Amino acid sequence: MRQRTRLYTHGVIPMLLCFAGGLAGCFGASGAGPAGPRAEAAASVDQRLIAADTRFGLDLFHKVRAEEPDKNIFLSPASASLALLMTYNGARGDTQQAMARALSVEAMTAAEVNQANGALQSILANPDKRVRIDIANSIWYKQGFTINRQFQSAVQEHYRAEVKPVNFGEAGAEKTINQWVAKATQDRIKSIIDRTKPLDRMVLINAIYFNGTWQKPFNEKSTRPAPFTREDGSVKEHPMMFQSGRYRYLKGDNFQAAVLPYGEGRINLYVFVPDQGVTLNRFYEGLTPENWESWMGRFAPKEGAVAIPKLKLEYDKELNDALKALGMAIAFDGDHADFGNLFAGSDEHLYISLVKQKTYLDMNEHGTEAAAVTAVTVTATSAPPVDDRFKLVADRPYFIAIRDDQTGAVLFVGSIVDPE
Repeated sequence: MRQRTRLYTHGVIPMLLCFAGGLAGCFGASGAGPAGPRAEAAASVDQRLIAADTRFGLDLFHKVRAEEPDKNIFLSPASASLALLMTYNGARGDTQQAMARALSVEAMTAAEVNQANGALQSILANPDKRVRIDIANSIWYKQGFTINRQFQSAVQEHYRAEVKPVNFGEAGAEKTINQWVAKATQDRIKSIIDRTKPLDRMVLINAIYFNGTWQKPFNEKSTRPAPFTREDGSVKEHPMMFQSGRYRYLKGDNFQAAVLPYGEGRINLYVFVPDQGVTLNRFYEGLTPENWESWMGRFAPKEGAVAIPKLKLEYDKELNDALKALGMAIAFDGDHADFGNLFAGSDEHLYISLVKQKTYLDMNEHGTEAAAVTAVTVTATSAPPVDDRFKLVADRPYFIAIRDDQTGAVLFVGSIVDPE
C-alpha cells in the first residue's frame, strides 16, 4: 500500500485558505453573533443519508488511523462516499449488500440513496458568498464497451456525472483523466491515476473543492512561533495563529472544542483539543457517531481565545484495506465480486482493484482551501476551568472537521499529530 503525506509550513504569506473535516457529515450549531446562527437541517435532504455518511466517515477515519496512528491524516468522507455509492449502483447481489452495510445505507433503497445524494449535492453548491464548494463526478469506461443504461441514467441524473470512454492501458488514458481531476480541484490535486491497465474497465471519480474565508480573519501580525508538543513528548516551534472573541464552545469529558465559522456561518471548522495529559488516542476512543451527535447539540456561545497552527498538507491514501475491514471485502475479490450492472452485453468478471483518495489542505489567517479526489477502479479478472473564559490552544495533537451545519454533512476530517 502506497501512502504519501507532505506537510508544509507557511511564513506570513496569506493564501486564502483553511481547513477542516468529511464525510463527508457532521455538526449541530447553536448560538448567534460572531459564532454564526443556528442552522436547522434542510428538510429536503434525507437525514438517513446524513447519518449513514457520518457513521461511514468516522468508521473509515478510525480504520485509516489504525494503519497510520503516528501520521497526519486528512480525509474527505463525503468524497469517498459519493465515489463508492456511484459504484454501488453497478453492484449486484451479495456485493451490493456488503457495500450497503459498509456504507451504512442498508436501510435505504438504491433509488432513495441516489435521490438523497442528488439533493445533498444541490444544497451544498454555493452555500455562501464567501464559501465555495464544487462537487464533480465522472465515469471513465473502456472504449468499445456499452454501459448499462440503467446505471448510466442513475449516475448522470443524481450525481451529474460525466460519462466518457477512454483507451485503458494507453498513456493517453491517465493523462485525460488527470486533466479532469486538475480542473475539478483548481489544480490543487493534479493527478489521481498513475497508470491504467488493459484489463481496467471503469474508473469512477468524485472531486470536491472547498474554499472558505474566515468570518473573522486572524491578524497576521499576531501569528508567531509557539511550541507544539508531539505525542512522544518532543517539542517543536511552529507558526501559531491567535484570536479571541465569542465562539460556539464545548467542554467535554476529556477535551475542549471550538467552532470557527466561514463566511455567514453555515460552513464551519470544528477543532477538538484533548485536555492536558490526555492522549489523542484516548480522545478517539470516544469519537463515535452517537457521541458526535450528542456533542453537536451541546455547543454554546462563550467568550474565549483560540490558537491554531498554520498548516499546509497533502495526503495520499489507498483505501482498499480500510474498506475491506469495514465489510466490503467481497467487492475486491476477483472470484466473487459481482458488478454485473455496470455494462451491457458483457460477461466479464469485474471487481474493484483500487480505491484511492488524495486530499489537499491549506489553512492560514484568511481562511481554508481544501480539495479531495476519490477514484474507484473496476478491473476485470482473467474538568471545567475556574475562569469563565475558555482558552483553546491546539499546541498538541488534535482533531478537526469541516462540516455543513445546514445538512450535517461532514466534508473533511483530519488528525493533526505534527504540524511540521
